[in-house]
Amino acid sequence: MKWPSSLLLSLLFILPLHTTHAHQQITGEIEGVSYEIALPEKWNGNLLLLAHGYIASEKPLSASFDSTEATLAQLLEDGWMIAATAYRRNGLIIREAIEDLNNLRDHIEKNYGNPFLVILEGRSMGGLIVTLIAENEPDRFQGALAIGAALQLQDPLYPVAKTHQPKTPLLFLSNQSEMEGPASYIQKTNKAPVIPVLWKISRDGHVNINETERLLALTALIEWITTSTIKESEDITYTPLNSDRDVRFEDALCIGKVIDISPNYGNIFINLSMEDFTQMGIHQGMTFFLTIGSHTAKIVYGTTYSDVTKGEWVAFPTADNVTRVAINFGNASEALKTQIDDVVFISLSEQSTSPAK
Repeated sequence: MKWPSSLLLSLLFILPLHTTHAHQQITGEIEGVSYEIALPEKWNGNLLLLAHGYIASEKPLSASFDSTEATLAQLLEDGWMIAATAYRRNGLIIREAIEDLNNLRDHIEKNYGNPFLVILEGRSMGGLIVTLIAENEPDRFQGALAIGAALQLQDPLYPVAKTHQPKTPLLFLSNQSEMEGPASYIQKTNKAPVIPVLWKISRDGHVNINETERLLALTALIEWITTSTIKESEDITYTPLNSDRDVRFEDALCIGKVIDISPNYGNIFINLSMEDFTQMGIHQGMTFFLTIGSHTAKIVYGTTYSDVTKGEWVAFPTADNVTRVAINFGNASEALKTQIDDVVFISLSEQSTSPAK
C-alpha cells in the first residue's frame, strides 16, 4: 500500500458513507447514438463523462455503466451527474467518439443547465480519446483522467493526430507494465499549456486498478483543477484485504465461485486470490484447468491479456485481489456458459477438475 498521506486524508472524507440517495437513470438517443445519464436528486453542477474502451465491432452498442461502483456511487452521493455514450459504432473509433461525447455534453447543457465542472474519465482507447479532448477542448472540459491510455491506437477511418499540447489538466494512471506510452507522451509536452502528470500502479496489467485507486486519482484531478496543485509523480497502489471468501481446498482441487462477469467483454471474475493459486502450486507462466459445470478450459496463469495470443485463455490477479479469467479478444462467459455464483473448480490436472463422485 503506497498512498501519499495527503491523498489518504482527502480520501477519508469522500469514501462511500453506505448511504445512497435516489437518483434517476435516464436513457435516450442523440442523432441515433444512445446515451445514459445518472442524475442525482440535487445536482451540484459537476459532471463526469465516461469514455469507454474498445468493444469488438460485432458486439451490441451500449452506453450503460454501473452506478453502484464505489467511485460512481460516491460521486452521485456528492451530487455529481454521471453520463456515458455508446459511440455511434464499436471497434476502433476516435474522432466520432469525440463528437459523440461533445454531443452528449451539449445535450446535458441544453436540458439540465451549463455544468460548472466537467471531467472526463477514459479507459484504454477511451484514455486516448480523453487525451485528445484535453488537447483541443479546454473551455468545455476542465480535466481528464486517462486510465491505461492506449495512446498508440489510430482510427483507420478518421485518423486523428496527437499534438502533445494539452490545454487542461490531464492525469495518466497506468499499471507498471504500461508506463512507457504515457511517459513518452509527457516527454513531448515540455512547452504545453498544461504539463500532464503520470501516476503509477505497481501492478502489471491493462486498466488493472481498483475503486480505491480510481477514487484517489479522481480526487487528485479535482484538487488539481481547483487548486492548481498536484504531485508530478505518485504511486497510489492499494491492495485490498480479501477476507471472508468461500474458497475450499479438497484433494487436488481448489473450489471457488464466479463473483462477477463484465457485461461488454464477457470476462469472468472468480473469488480466488494469488495466494490461493500459490497454495495450489500454480505460478505465473504455468497452465491450469478450470471447470464450470460441464465445460473445462486450459488456461495460462499470467499478468495480462498479452501473455497469450488472440483467442487463447488467460487468467491473472486483479486489483481487487481476485482473479480475472478471459479469452484474449474473446468472450469467456459465453464459452463456459457461466453465470454469477456458479461453482468453479481449479486444478493442475484435467483429470482432477471435477469433484469426486
